[in-house]
Amino acid sequence: MNWYIKIPGIELETWAPAHHWDRLFEMWWHAGITGIVVPVNLSDQLDGFQDRVQTIVQMAHRFGLKSWLIIPVLNNPVFYFRYPEARPVHRLQEAFSFPKWFAPICPTCSSYHDFFAHSVTQLLQKIGVDVVLLDYLRVPYFWEEWGNLVKPEQWPLYCYCPRCQQQFQQHTEAQLETTSPQLWQDWQCQVLADWLNQIHQLLLELHPRLQLGVQILPLVSEKKRLLRSEWVGQNLQILQKTTHFFSPLVYNQLLNWQIDDALYFLIELLCAQRLPIVPSFQISTTPWDRQQATGKSLNSLIHRLEPMGLQDATLFHARDLLNEKAIHLLLD
Repeated sequence: MNWYIKIPGIELETWAPAHHWDRLFEMWWHAGITGIVVPVNLSDQLDGFQDRVQTIVQMAHRFGLKSWLIIPVLNNPVFYFRYPEARPVHRLQEAFSFPKWFAPICPTCSSYHDFFAHSVTQLLQKIGVDVVLLDYLRVPYFWEEWGNLVKPEQWPLYCYCPRCQQQFQQHTEAQLETTSPQLWQDWQCQVLADWLNQIHQLLLELHPRLQLGVQILPLVSEKKRLLRSEWVGQNLQILQKTTHFFSPLVYNQLLNWQIDDALYFLIELLCAQRLPIVPSFQISTTPWDRQQATGKSLNSLIHRLEPMGLQDATLFHARDLLNEKAIHLLLD
């Protein structure tokens, strides 16, 4: 099975000078890691930031490791604060309460679409990678804090700005005041699907062989635990037409799931979808920004995953994989 680890140093927008990257890449390679996932920031880049990303990608290739870029889509703090017209509006007009790590953008903001396309083009013209993984292609739902259960009759949280309302009425010929939550949800899913199609076409023009993945929230209904990813604009039946794989986020501790429960859900997801599934597992044994997260070694996880026939998985919040002792504890 192929394991891809998310590089914590780049996620923090630092070069992590205390770490000897050559040594780390060698240890990862010997430990069975087959690739890296490098988070990038599409806002104002730090001086030389893209150069550092390019250096790490080139280093991975020297060791025979594949390189992935993970790009936040509707999460951009700089754009959020500089361009108020890009901010989402709550259904009841009250302000969103955002943690410092998340600043969502309205999906119908055309100026942000242009900014995103320009930034991705600049990035991929400079950096050659194997896979682009899109994160935050969804509405702003803080599932890490609120859990993954939603009520089907709930109104989705996002976005009710005048621009969204006008486009909804134009496309559906319905008035928001009298429509159903389901129609609004279907429309917002289509908005994200149309944008994903544009992103896919852009990536094909830049790198025809580039693989495209989308991280999804495995939200479930309180009734029979049915998949409810549509509630955050992620209609998998539509999105699968313009992506190569889905990457469901598995926060075992945050969702109070046992490993078997999480894997059972993934099995159901595999059966329901035609695209490959590349699950993304949280494995952190140290505190991080929002909570204390504890993880176990990957031995039992790997043992349970092998019979499922999964080929790839990513590991995130893996700060402990930046030292040799932790690498052996987690992977041996």
